[in-house]
Amino acid sequence: MSDKKDLMDEQLKFATDIAYKKMVQTASVQFAGPKSSAVSGVVFCRNCGNQYDSTHTVCSSYKTPR
Repeated sequence: MSDKKDLMDEQLKFATDIAYKKMVQTASVQFAGPKSSAVSGVVFCRNCGNQYDSTHTVCSSYKTPR
């Protein structure tokens, strides 16, 4: 009888560990938010003064890096 109780205790511990890990994983994903939430804005070329999206690394006119 003790072996059966030990086995049930072991299974309960295993199930509890899995549930806890899933809860922590879900909470960390919710806290971090979606990965595609990049903030973009407007920057200006230092050569020509044209505006371009901050997600670009160079000016579209002069290819000047930021």
